[in-house]
This record gives sequence, C-alpha cells and structure tokens, in this order.
Amino acid sequence: MPVVKISHIGEEAIWGLWEITETLPELLQILTRHEVNYPIPQGKSHTKLSESIAARVLAQQLATMVGLKGGAIKKDACDCPFWEHETARLSLSHTTGFAAAIIHRSASCGIDIEWPHERIRKIAPRVFSAEEIRQAADLQQLTTIWCAKEALYKWHRVGSLEFRTQLQITLNGNQINGRVQDDNGVVFPLLRRENFGELVVVYCWL
Repeated sequence: MPVVKISHIGEEAIWGLWEITETLPELLQILTRHEVNYPIPQGKSHTKLSESIAARVLAQQLATMVGLKGGAIKKDACDCPFWEHETARLSLSHTTGFAAAIIHRSASCGIDIEWPHERIRKIAPRVFSAEEIRQAADLQQLTTIWCAKEALYKWHRVGSLEFRTQLQITLNGNQINGRVQDDNGVVFPLLRRENFGELVVVYCWL
C-alpha cells in the first residue's frame, strides 16, 4: 500500500491516507497477521471489501507507529469501529482506490474521504442547510461539507443525528468549523480538511 500521507496530530493522534494497489487476497493476508479471526463480510463486492480491509490494514499500521498493539477491530451498535483490546479510539473511511484511518489515544475522532460526485449535489437540499449550500461555490466544496458531516457523525458515535440541522458546517477560506447539537447540548469538535488532487479528506477529534 503506497502511503500518500501519514501525519501526527500532536502527541495523541495520528491519521493516514493510503492508495490501494493490492489484490483482495493480498490484503487479507496482511490483515490476518493482526486480526487472526477476521470474519469476511458477506454480500460485498470485491472492490468494496478490498477498500474496507485496506482501511483496517492502515489502522493496524498506524497503531504500530504510535506504540499500540492494535489487534481485533469490532463494530458497535452504530457500526462504528473500536479496538477490542485497546482504549484508543479510531475511525475508518474508504472510497474508490483509497483508504483512510485516524487514531486518537484519548478522544473520540472521525474521518471521511470522498471523490466529488454529482450525487452529492442531488442530496444536498435534503442533508445541507440553506446556508451550507450558499457557502459551497462548487462541487468540491459541497463534497467538503459532506465529508465534514460524515466525520462529525462518526465522531459522535451515537447515531440518530439529523444531518441538515444537528450537524452544521461553516467554510471560511481554508478554515472549516463544525457544530454538533444533540440532547446534551452543543459541541464544537476540531475539524481539519485536506485535498489530494480532487480527493477530499476531512477528519475531526475532541
């Protein structure tokens, strides 16, 4: 897996983006060194399964880089990944040709990657506020807002949030700010965005 970027966030967190060049059997061979009893999901295409496994492989390699043992990754009731034997938090994402992961030792975190696609423009009126749509000058910025909402949703880890009203994004030049409102009040996780060609990456933590 050729690394595109690996970056530490202070002393507590690390995130990475990798290009997927391996075949599905090669990825499974790498993953089972860390997750011996990994159950292969049924019903996924080989492409989607390869992307999902690649994100897990990346998380295992990032864990090793920061001195964590890694090991089995499970899914909670909201389909969020967690280490079975680690207290560190993690989040995974994948899209065509790429996988991403973020690990934080003590705080919740989220990451999302996406290629700009016209379907995002189509769903925008349903999941974006009028102000968010106004801010987005082009499809790239619409994709950034979508990725930010997805990253915040993963950070929240509880589910049942309404994307249009409870996950709010503000773009200001190169800055991106997020606001999450739930039954416990309002919080403002730290958001960062990066672009690799047209590929959009947004990650957050708090």
